[in-house]
Amino acid sequence: MFSDAVLFELYERHTVDVARLYARKSTQFVLELYSSEKTLNEREGELVLGIREPHSDYYLCRLTFLFAARGGGVALVIGGLQGPCGGHKRDVIAATRLLSGLRPKDAVLLAARSLARELAADNIRVNAIAPGPVATGDAGDQLAAETVRRYTDRMCIKRLGSEADIVGPLLFLAGELSSWITGQVLVVDGGGSMLG
Repeated sequence: MFSDAVLFELYERHTVDVARLYARKSTQFVLELYSSEKTLNEREGELVLGIREPHSDYYLCRLTFLFAARGGGVALVIGGLQGPCGGHKRDVIAATRLLSGLRPKDAVLLAARSLARELAADNIRVNAIAPGPVATGDAGDQLAAETVRRYTDRMCIKRLGSEADIVGPLLFLAGELSSWITGQVLVVDGGGSMLG
């Protein structure tokens, strides 16, 4: 996937600009590869591929890879940018649309499908989950009733999702029952995508 020269430079500097991406309105973005040392994670063999503006520390999307022995495996991607619409979230959405015309969630899921195509030769399946609004931990308890109602009004199943609602589909995609599934996006959103 990456040349020996790129991996050696990554070992020396912990970060490598792999490419420049040119978007609408002459905007530039950097496709950057960096190692776990930069993210202060000490997981051996972890690499992250991120897209960011050249003079910004904010990443539009990041995909994390772990080196593994050959012989196959499963990679799962969870796409999404849920939560309140703050200034940073709006900036990320605007920049991603400049880049590809897509929402950040869509860009991550599209990247997962491309990875599935690339990694199939190594018998690695790549699938994605596209969750709807999920109440996680304390954040779920702090959501205002009006915010919850706005989300649930647009769903067939009239409640926010829970972490448990996402675990089942992840286990399915990681297990043997899905051994012939790759490059797919499973939408887990209480039917919200059907209603728009």
